[in-house]
Amino acid sequence: MLERKILSVLLILCLTFTPGCWSRKELNELAVVMALGIDTHENGYAISAQVLNSAEAGSKKGGSMGSLPAVTYKSVGKTIPDALQRMLSMAPRMPYLSHVRVLVFGEDLARSGVSDVLDYISRNHQLRTDFFMLVAKNGKAAEILEVVTPFEYVPANSLYSSILISEKNGRRRGKSLCSSS
Repeated sequence: MLERKILSVLLILCLTFTPGCWSRKELNELAVVMALGIDTHENGYAISAQVLNSAEAGSKKGGSMGSLPAVTYKSVGKTIPDALQRMLSMAPRMPYLSHVRVLVFGEDLARSGVSDVLDYISRNHQLRTDFFMLVAKNGKAAEILEVVTPFEYVPANSLYSSILISEKNGRRRGKSLCSSS
């Protein structure tokens, strides 16, 4: 009988100290960022975040309201975290950076140096390291994120797919050149 009471107390203690959802993130509270663009600005950095419109992402023909499957939010701040914080006043949800597939730098930023940006990216616990980084030649990152193609429903996926295809074709050409010599 004593063993049962001890076992019951241990079981209750285990249940109180091991909660299951202490860091949960509800999808309806997040803005899933698929592509991130960073440009220089006279006040610091201009950030463009292409956010998946979850209400429209499931449909293939523009959704019930006819809106796009992705929305691009823009903000300016002295630092990248400051610009992302300012984005909260425009976006109805908290930007969630774990699903970034493409990071685009504006050419001006790339020429002036990206060490501060890369430092922030490497230290941010939300960002994974499995995304592509691009430089917008002769332009701004915001312009690249606004391009809509008919092939992919989500523009960030279009960029991602284009990079994968280019990489595959480049390898194929490299192999054929190497095998012939």
